[in-house]
Amino acid sequence: MDSLTSLPRAQKLYVALGGQLLFLVALLFLHWFGPFKATIADSWWIALVLAVVAGAFFLSEVVGFTLPVSGLTSRRALAAAFLVAFWTVTHFLDGSDYALGAWIGLVASIVGVVGAWLVDTD
Repeated sequence: MDSLTSLPRAQKLYVALGGQLLFLVALLFLHWFGPFKATIADSWWIALVLAVVAGAFFLSEVVGFTLPVSGLTSRRALAAAFLVAFWTVTHFLDGSDYALGAWIGLVASIVGVVGAWLVDTD
């Protein structure tokens, strides 16, 4: 774990941003449940909004842009990334037959949380 915490802040931001972007691609464009996308689930929009909020914070940090929202901090972006991962994990609890998109979404959301945690502890 020391090797992850010793990464420069820019690399931690890339990990967090990459996890959120990959989750968004998996959520919107890949199949999760057999022939259906994750957008078939009733609460997909919650994960979408949270991933966009977290991703916007990390992207703004990468490019050095100040967001017009003053209350968005690394701690709140971490909370949003955690809720995305929580949403994804809870959809795995029913034991359905999952397609590749669900597994990519799960891994991406976990990578996003780890990256967000690294950024927040920096």
